[in-house]
Amino acid sequence: MTKEKHEQMRQNDVPLEKILDAMELSGKWVVKRLNGNPTSGPFSELVLTEKAAVFFPKVAYMKWASGAWKWKQGLDLPTQFIRIIRSEMSHRLRDWRERKEQEPMNNELVARELEQALADELEMEEEMKDLGYANILEYVSEHPRLVVYVNLVRETNSYRSISKKLRIKMAEVKKLEAEVIKIVRTNRAK
Repeated sequence: MTKEKHEQMRQNDVPLEKILDAMELSGKWVVKRLNGNPTSGPFSELVLTEKAAVFFPKVAYMKWASGAWKWKQGLDLPTQFIRIIRSEMSHRLRDWRERKEQEPMNNELVARELEQALADELEMEEEMKDLGYANILEYVSEHPRLVVYVNLVRETNSYRSISKKLRIKMAEVKKLEAEVIKIVRTNRAK
């Protein structure tokens, strides 16, 4: 008898009660792990289409029942489900972060600041953006790194591209953005 057949027979021998108990216990584990049911992020009901405490035990059961997950000898069914759930959560979190990094940069805030900072000074709408960047470049001229950042914002529309070109983390790109906004606001207030 092959190992896969033996595994399938073992799965068929598990009573429905034990499966339901394992799903319930692993659901409780999910709630504890996530400190309740998140309202946003990769484990929110909006993303998963149902509560995480229901979604992940179902995924665990499907992976276990289909044989996509190999049984670890010496572990009971709830522990097996929790192992599957931990793996699934890790994959989903990693995918979520990668998608977030690839999202377009939120230039709305910078654009809004440009408009507010320069709307009174400029009458011709066509010149507004170029003059806005020129003024911002003038405001940050004492900070070479911010000058480079503003020029990159002009070229590209993503945190990821800027982070790659500057060879820094995306969190640092966002800090540069915050610094530019702070300087623009300070100069606008003068």
